[in-house]
Amino acid sequence: MSAMPPNDVARRHRQAVAAAMRRHSDELKARREELRAEPSRARTDLARLRLTVSTETADALRRLRDDATAYLDAADRPARAVFPELFTAATIELTVRLRARLTDLGLPGPDRIRTVRPLVINSGRRATVEDRLTLLVGASGGIGLGRLLLALMPGDGGIIAVSLAVGVGVAAAGWLARTRRAVAERTRLRRWASETLADLRAGFEATLSERLLEAEGRLNRELRARQAELDAALCEHQLVARRLAAQTPAGRFGNRG
Repeated sequence: MSAMPPNDVARRHRQAVAAAMRRHSDELKARREELRAEPSRARTDLARLRLTVSTETADALRRLRDDATAYLDAADRPARAVFPELFTAATIELTVRLRARLTDLGLPGPDRIRTVRPLVINSGRRATVEDRLTLLVGASGGIGLGRLLLALMPGDGGIIAVSLAVGVGVAAAGWLARTRRAVAERTRLRRWASETLADLRAGFEATLSERLLEAEGRLNRELRARQAELDAALCEHQLVARRLAAQTPAGRFGNRG
């Protein structure tokens, strides 16, 4: 078998090199196009992540609010007294879970989640005009009820009748005052719980926004670094292609870079 002429060997070698260079150029250009689509894809992923985490947080806060409302609706005075402690513990537990969720998602960064605002309890509050009016109305209504009962009694009850009327009046006033106090306590506790949850949600949303911004910044820096590496690789490819083209007998290499 005769040996291949040297010119054919050189030509095939140049063709093989040219094909390899074209494949490398195509690969670099494909990577460049893929890299150009990365920022848009990353923003979409971050927006989807924000929606998912915000929805999870809103659901958790809603469940805690519903639990607090149900507790207060059925709570007697001792149960209302321990509600702030129980609710604070629940919010702390929820805060820990939310922070852990952000960490699991790879979103480190600043923390704007606020601590639970204290509930000011004014145990030495003086009776207001409204309180005195409530007692007066209750007593008057009770005495009126007592008189009605006396009217239904046979004969003249004397001191017993008066005592009964006063007793009914005092009992009615006390019941009305306790009922009003319970309603006021429930209202105050609900308002405090609602404000606490609003603070918690605002702090978490601020934390999530800042961490997503930091994540986007890190991603943009990474993309810029990858773009710089790719640009350098394309420049190097073009230099090599020009050198090879200059070394061919025809003076051209078929550069596609």
